[in-house]
Amino acid sequence: MDLVDHARAIWDRRWYVILASMVVSAVAFAWSSSRPRVFQTALTISVESGRAVTDGGVPREYVSFLAFRYAEVATTTPVLDDAATRSGLGISGAEAAGHVAAKSSDDAFIHIAVTGPSTHATAALAHGLADALVAAVGAEHARTVEGLVAPLERERQGLQRELEASRTDSVAEAVVKARLEGLVNSENARRYLPPDRLVLISEGTAPGPVAPHPSRDAFLALLAAAIVNAELVVVFSSLRARHSTQTRGGENGQRAAGPAPGTVTVLGEAARSRYPAYNVPNDR
Repeated sequence: MDLVDHARAIWDRRWYVILASMVVSAVAFAWSSSRPRVFQTALTISVESGRAVTDGGVPREYVSFLAFRYAEVATTTPVLDDAATRSGLGISGAEAAGHVAAKSSDDAFIHIAVTGPSTHATAALAHGLADALVAAVGAEHARTVEGLVAPLERERQGLQRELEASRTDSVAEAVVKARLEGLVNSENARRYLPPDRLVLISEGTAPGPVAPHPSRDAFLALLAAAIVNAELVVVFSSLRARHSTQTRGGENGQRAAGPAPGTVTVLGEAARSRYPAYNVPNDR
């Protein structure tokens, strides 16, 4: 079947294609309209490294890495549990996980999208997630500082005991005091390391539902159904034409073969008089 036959088969049965496609489109529209409406709130958070204060600047790649890392932290179970509690919606962290998406960009921004059944619900969960993420980053910074300060603090306490035991030796006491002063300075420098900062840059809530889209779904279903139905019509026409060709070929073959062997043809009176060579004696 060439392209012309292909088009002719579709055109001959165009109404079947149109009606079947319209039925599929109507079903898709009804199904999409019955789905619950979904609203969305989007947040953009800027990441600022604390090292920029102490080191006088950090590479952009490092800040981009922080944004990527904190975007991953935003979807962890502890943060989602805290966000669900802060939202006041009465949902669990597992339920919140199905409505939250977070990703980072190369320009050190975290983009958070929260979906829900209403604008109030999405805004509440988005704010709860932002607060929970800031709290998680702050808690991580406190643990990091504690891990840096704890060894210095233990060493400082040991030097203080050593200083109390060496009061009779002025030289040893001076050495211990110098070391102790250096440890105190190092301990203070680490204890007051500036944390990374997360700053809310923008917030936006879609004025209407972002899903479902009945008209769009119905249109896409109409296109898909039209293509599928058209091809089904072509396949049906091709099979029908092949069957008809085989049937005609069998009938033509039987005519060309003539009577089967052993078959006696009895001619009528007019035929016998016209073709005497083919007369068959009448045994009656």
